[in-house]
Amino acid sequence: MSALAGVAAEREGPALGGDASGAAVAGRGTPSGTGGQTGGPAETPGGQAGATPGARQAETDTTPAAAPARERIEQGRLTALVTLAGGVPDGEVEEYRADGSLAMRGVFRAGALHGPVQLFDEAGRVVRTAVFAHGVPHGETVVYEGGRPAMRMMFEAGKQHGPTVTYGPGGEVMARLGYLGGELHGPASHFGPGERLVRSEEYRAGVLHGVVVDYHPNGAVMQKSHYQEGKLHGEQVTLDPAGKVLARLHFREGVPVPEAQAAGKGRKPATLLDRLRRRVRGGGR
Repeated sequence: MSALAGVAAEREGPALGGDASGAAVAGRGTPSGTGGQTGGPAETPGGQAGATPGARQAETDTTPAAAPARERIEQGRLTALVTLAGGVPDGEVEEYRADGSLAMRGVFRAGALHGPVQLFDEAGRVVRTAVFAHGVPHGETVVYEGGRPAMRMMFEAGKQHGPTVTYGPGGEVMARLGYLGGELHGPASHFGPGERLVRSEEYRAGVLHGVVVDYHPNGAVMQKSHYQEGKLHGEQVTLDPAGKVLARLHFREGVPVPEAQAAGKGRKPATLLDRLRRRVRGGGR
């Protein structure tokens, strides 16, 4: 894991070279660095250039702009060449492993990641891309496996926020999820081979809340359940591939309701009024 292993892991403000990863960092100043040009119009003995007739014309200084300051930093197995501004990393930075392979390329501003970031494996393949703002993920993050996208996520101010899609080895969609402020929220779908829908869910504030449906290979409903704040609550029906009801249960805050179990055999759950009538008739509960 490199010094930027917190990309899309909701890590705030990774420190330069903070993880013992065997990676090293090298920073490159941008061509538009703050070095500026030296020199300027030449002055004549009589005053400013061109101020008097016959004065020597000013010549443009063609000396290249001074490169941004760089500093070599060694921390454990990390070696860093960092572009500095005011004593802190500012500009493009590259991080290398001990074997010299590139591990990370990113952009710092005022000492914090700010802009696009890429992570690489030992073979030089991209394993993660992300966008940071002021030290935290903000924008799309993509995780790669075997050179293919395995997951796409959206972040806002360091928290997962928006759609997330996961992919199988062949690039097929495996799941579509939604996040709000770092928590699962809204509809979610899970897929099998051929992107066949196998399960649909509803979330609220990070827990199941609403209808959850599992499907047979032929696309028919296998089981339909109701959740409330992460617990089974309400009716749960199980069906065979032809749509025949196999079981019908009722739950209250995750606990099966005994009368509902009997209702799965054709009897309706007893109400409080039914119980009172049975007691009056001597039928017990």
